[in-house]
Amino acid sequence: MSKRRVGFLIPRLKEGGAEYVAREWATWLSEHGDIVDVILTDAGSDVEDVGNAGFNVQRLTSNGWFRKSLELRSLAKHREYDVVVGLMPYWNLMALSLKALRGAQKPVVIISNRNSETTLRDVLSIKYRVLTSASRVFYRFADSAIAISHPIAAEMTARYAVPQSKIWVVPNPATAKVSRSSEQSRADGGEERTNAVVNIVVPARLVSQKRPMLALETARALAGSLHTEVHYFGSGPLRDAVARRAEELGVAAHFHGWVDAWYAELPENAVVVLPSVAEGLANVLIEAAAVGVPSVASSRALGVADAIIPGVTGCLIPDDSPSSFARGVKEALKCDPSLAAAWLEQYSIEHSGSRLLEVLDTAMAHRTSYLP
Repeated sequence: MSKRRVGFLIPRLKEGGAEYVAREWATWLSEHGDIVDVILTDAGSDVEDVGNAGFNVQRLTSNGWFRKSLELRSLAKHREYDVVVGLMPYWNLMALSLKALRGAQKPVVIISNRNSETTLRDVLSIKYRVLTSASRVFYRFADSAIAISHPIAAEMTARYAVPQSKIWVVPNPATAKVSRSSEQSRADGGEERTNAVVNIVVPARLVSQKRPMLALETARALAGSLHTEVHYFGSGPLRDAVARRAEELGVAAHFHGWVDAWYAELPENAVVVLPSVAEGLANVLIEAAAVGVPSVASSRALGVADAIIPGVTGCLIPDDSPSSFARGVKEALKCDPSLAAAWLEQYSIEHSGSRLLEVLDTAMAHRTSYLP
């Protein structure tokens, strides 16, 4: 089989779950013989040294969606892509603009949703709502669609009218960056863990969607039974507000900023708390399990259910109140994520990459009609 030419369309190379997945997929495909470009749309982002990753970096320098789309069309013709993969609505729609290309070289277009827009409708910006409205019109024209989890797959069918036959649930390569040196069990389980300081860890951006204040309220709810401190691995516009709220509640809070390998810098006796409104999957819960750290998440966040095994890797609480999160932390202290080694295999780069290859092969063999 001749080498495929594949382009992944994302904003930047780092500081995001979709960006991480695109890098891992691009590296894996290039190692398996494909010619791969990672196409960046954020002109202001730094292009880090990709080292021996094997893929090429292309950058769209135009301003605005329409100009960038025209530039992408020129790039697609020049690079002769067989497949272009968009990740997230803005980039999905840009990739779908290639469906209007004329001539022999029309790349297969694969879209990928990474979050639940339905559950986020109350916190989404007007711009994002416009994007999702356009998605309801154009997503159905994609050759294939990759969902990050089963709830997202259901949403792509119900909300965006993507035919079920085009949808693939491809597990994220969430454990790919967890180095062998950090794969050690930190979860001891048992009551002895509750006698020391319990460190609540929040590996998330400090934005309203992630509800970082809820971790502080959880720590406050535990004050009568456990000595807790809160550690934030992430940055965002709510950083100062979270710090002020910590002082008001009398909770010790530590701000570590953005740390790519956050799981390698965890304090002892850690429990990951993810208080998000919604998650497409939640890589951080899988990364935590891979290093033996239990997690707590709310069932209302939908996609987290694919990323946690209740009673083994952590606790899936029924609602999103501080008291429920507090009970979840106590339950999580008894869990032993090291028992989930076989389950974690589905999130390896080998499994994720192999599933991605199935999507590419099928989409290229059964490409759909193009927009007029």
